[in-house]
Amino acid sequence: LANAQLEQDQYEATAEVLVSPVGSGTLVGLPVFRTSASGSSVVAAARFANSDAVARRVRADLNLSLPVTEVIGLIRVTPREQRSVVALTARAVTPDDAARIANSYARAILTEQSERFRAQARRLVDRLSRELRAVDPRTPRAMVLSDRVDAFRALYDQRDPTLKLVSRAGVPSTPVGPTLLASVAIAAVIGLGVGVA
Repeated sequence: LANAQLEQDQYEATAEVLVSPVGSGTLVGLPVFRTSASGSSVVAAARFANSDAVARRVRADLNLSLPVTEVIGLIRVTPREQRSVVALTARAVTPDDAARIANSYARAILTEQSERFRAQARRLVDRLSRELRAVDPRTPRAMVLSDRVDAFRALYDQRDPTLKLVSRAGVPSTPVGPTLLASVAIAAVIGLGVGVA
């Protein structure tokens, strides 16, 4: 039975993350998504969604034992530029697992990006604080540095404002159609089987 070919219904669920890029003069020095003439911020966010760092968060969240490359394969990332969203579509052999994977990916993207955002804010505070200690506190330069230190410190507990979850994946009620699976084992992997906490 383990090697038998079979057809199994598949379910799809989609979560959406809104990308709201900022201009080059906003949040300078921080790793946010920006408006650019050379490329779409939505496409850039989609590439980030497919990153190993995001997949590792999903793997930990869902308690999976899959390699990172296979975790990435659980999701289909689609940049929808007209709506400024990144769609995250998961396909699984159960409706609950499809929704769980899509929502885990959405959370992972927001968490990973916000941690990068906060970590860079801390690095900037450290650098600017060193510069501030090296200048005369009565100078205009010192006032500028002090204001920037305060501004970046205020971001320590903030999320990246350029990404926002706008649509959680609901549990699908109907399958999208059967898929020919090579084995029962593969079916279990795609549907997470016992791999979800």
